[in-house]
Order: sequence, then C-alpha cells, then structure tokens
Amino acid sequence: MHGRWPPKKEQWESIGNWCHIQRRAYVNKKKMFMEERFAKLDEIGFPWVRNAHAQPNVSWEDNFQRLVEFHRVNRHFKVPIPEGNPEEDAEVADALRFHKWVKWLHGGYRSRMAERPSKLSQDRIDQLLELGFEFEESTKHIVIPDIPFERRLEQLQSCQEELGTLRIDHRYQKMDQLGAWAEQISKRYNDWQQGNQEISSLEQFQFNQLIALGFEFNVGVQVRSRRSWDENFNAFLRYQIKHGHSNPPRTYKADMRMGHWVEVQRAEYRLLCEGKKSKQLTHERCKKLKSAGFLWKREKKGSTSTE
Repeated sequence: MHGRWPPKKEQWESIGNWCHIQRRAYVNKKKMFMEERFAKLDEIGFPWVRNAHAQPNVSWEDNFQRLVEFHRVNRHFKVPIPEGNPEEDAEVADALRFHKWVKWLHGGYRSRMAERPSKLSQDRIDQLLELGFEFEESTKHIVIPDIPFERRLEQLQSCQEELGTLRIDHRYQKMDQLGAWAEQISKRYNDWQQGNQEISSLEQFQFNQLIALGFEFNVGVQVRSRRSWDENFNAFLRYQIKHGHSNPPRTYKADMRMGHWVEVQRAEYRLLCEGKKSKQLTHERCKKLKSAGFLWKREKKGSTSTE
C-alpha cells in the first residue's frame, strides 16, 4: 500500500487485464494454472469474483452450520473448488466463498498454534474440534533457527519437566521450532543407525548426550503416516496412566494427534446418540472406551462423569 498515484492510466489497465486473465484461467481450470499458480493467488486472497467488496457478509454461525451440513452429507471436510464462472453464476460465487472460508480456518489455526496474531479464536477452534474438523498442517518449509546445541538440551529438559516425556510432537513450534528440530535430529540419528548417513565425532558426542537425557529419536519417525484407531487408543491409555485422568487437553503438546483423536471420538459418539452412522466408532470400540473410563463429554477439572 502506498499513496503514489500511477502517472499513467495504462498501468492500472494492464493490472486489470492481468487479473481478468487469471480469472479466466481459473474458470477454464487450465491445468498449468491450477497446478502452479492458483494456490499462490488464493493464498494472498486474490479476488476471484470481480467487485468482491460487494459480496454479502456471512456470519460465523451460518458458515459453521453449512460446514456441519457438508460433513453430514459428505463425511469429510474437504470442500472442493467449485466448477463454473463465479462472475456469471451466483451459486458458484457462493460456493467459492465457502471454499475460501474453510481454507481460512486452516490458516487461522496454524497462526494460533505458532502464537502469531489470528482472527480465529480459541473458542471457535474448540467448536471445530468438537465437530471433528481436521486442521491441515502447513505445507510451507519450516525454518529451524540455528541455536547452540546446549540450548536445545535445556529446552528438552524444560519439556521433560513440563510434560513428563521427551516424545515431542513434530508440529510443536514453541522454543524455536523445537518439534521440527527434534524431528530433524531423530531422522539424522536413524539414518546413521541404518548406515545411510555419516556423522562427525561431534555429532556422535551430541547423540550420546541426548541418549543420556532419555531422548529416543522417535519424533516424526513414521508420524507422517495415519495412525490406527488402536494406536491412538493405546496412546490415550498411556496418557491416562501417566496423568491419572481421562481428560487430555485438545492441544496436548506431547501428542497433538491423540488430543484431536479424543475429540473425534466424542463427535462420533454424538452421531450414534442421534441415530446416525459413525465412520469409526463401532460397538466394540464404544465398549473399549467405556471400560477405560473414557469421558464422552469434556469435563471441567474435578469432574469424573463418563456418561
């Protein structure tokens, strides 16, 4: 943004023509454009519909209810890019706005997890998690700050004191991207153990320091693959034994996937209570959860109800 008016009208016209070309490429779903350019423009909020400022404002409640209905019908939250021309078809324009709103949810969540300013409040994040909404991880390259190894040891010790474990979630962004660093060094150690990586004597000394601390080099190892229901259930049982209760926080730092899994089970259980089908909560799984003292509703501290 600046206050310098372009000296020639043609400069504005050329930008307008360029925007028109981008919109036409989007409408026609040109392969190269959709693969290489659409995401970049969409990321910065490119106005796919001309005169976007004239679009009606839609409340959070209306968008949320639309998301609830979309999930009820489709059993997922991957809202597609609509087909058609949003400049000529009001329904296509409306569907495009909804697609962009869902994409905005992911960006707002990532900003809040990274402790950056975000218009997506924690209450609304909780509302989405209760629904079973799955937030996407950032596809952007994470820059891991280059800080002294001794400082990393101190950070790991702090986490161990706070969480009682050194199994840090690879998405944990605090402490100078400690989760990404722990994933990186776990990969390097495992590559070395498998004979795929040569290391210096200094690195071997550092590995020994981490081993002495109790670090297991398992952060991010196979974490990219989808974890099974039973694996999540066992992670829940370990949390229960360690902390003495069945109410993990939604964003449990040591295992964010387990905290999210708990919320999904509650959402699936509500579907069963409403007489609807559940994708993953069978009768046998309900019995396992109930026998383990699973809380079907998030309880305030001190509450022990499993009903």
